Amino acid sequence: MTDARVHQPMAYMDYGGVAIADVTGNLILIDEQGNETDVALTPEVLAEWMPQIVLRDIPRLSLEGLTLEPMEVPVSADTTPSWPWQRRVGTYVVYADAGDEVSFHAEFAQVGNYAGDEMPITVTAPSGEVVHEATVPFQDEATISFTAPETGAYMVVADGGGNKMRLSAWSNPMALTGGGEAVRFMQYAGDLQFYVPVGTTLFGVRIWGEGVGEGVQATLIRPDGEVFGSVDDQVQTYQFEVELEQPSRGEVWTLRTAPPSNTTWEDFYVDLRGIPPLLTPAGASMVVAADD
Repeated sequence: MTDARVHQPMAYMDYGGVAIADVTGNLILIDEQGNETDVALTPEVLAEWMPQIVLRDIPRLSLEGLTLEPMEVPVSADTTPSWPWQRRVGTYVVYADAGDEVSFHAEFAQVGNYAGDEMPITVTAPSGEVVHEATVPFQDEATISFTAPETGAYMVVADGGGNKMRLSAWSNPMALTGGGEAVRFMQYAGDLQFYVPVGTTLFGVRIWGEGVGEGVQATLIRPDGEVFGSVDDQVQTYQFEVELEQPSRGEVWTLRTAPPSNTTWEDFYVDLRGIPPLLTPAGASMVVAADD
């Protein structure tokens, strides 16, 4: 390897506290004068070059079996939601009473030179029945609406492939969820609110960028408006670990995301741990898990 810019000859992007293993061999380093150094890839060398991130293992919760309900959060009159762009698949929860005419706006836009066709959108009722299907043409937008046949939480899934999409202007309470995975965003600067259920004493908020060099700035804000913690230029996984002195009485926290100061601003992920994985842009009516 010959590269005057290299400070660490090897790098490992650790996105979840997963240690590398079974990496062996030798690496020959050549400096600017042509001198060679043969370095054996021992566990000690790998630990120095590629230190493992240590994260407390707070489990990700499933929405399965939870009762979901709407929740209004008081906001100032001039607060309007900043609706996020997402890549690949976006999964949303929207709450409706039977007979409600539910609507939202859908946009499907290009990223780079990626090709596109149509973005499929599927709406599934609480019973599990698909009650509406729609498509949005590539580089176009449309208003989607359906009449809710029953009361409860509906799942809305949109697949933008390698391009980006945004679902906004929801008529009913809503939340983004990851469908068992982290939620993927693209260049989203805004406030995301989430509910910490009654009795919770420990939860985590994980955040990281996509690939090598894509980062994000993030600030976790307590219900009283005080900052819990903040990170910038975050590429590898960081976990805001919140251990409450007193069990939660049912409170809303906020994650504020912004462009990083010194790295590329594109894709990043948010992963809620130990609490229901539901994120709602500030200013919109929320969907939360009902307290027991």
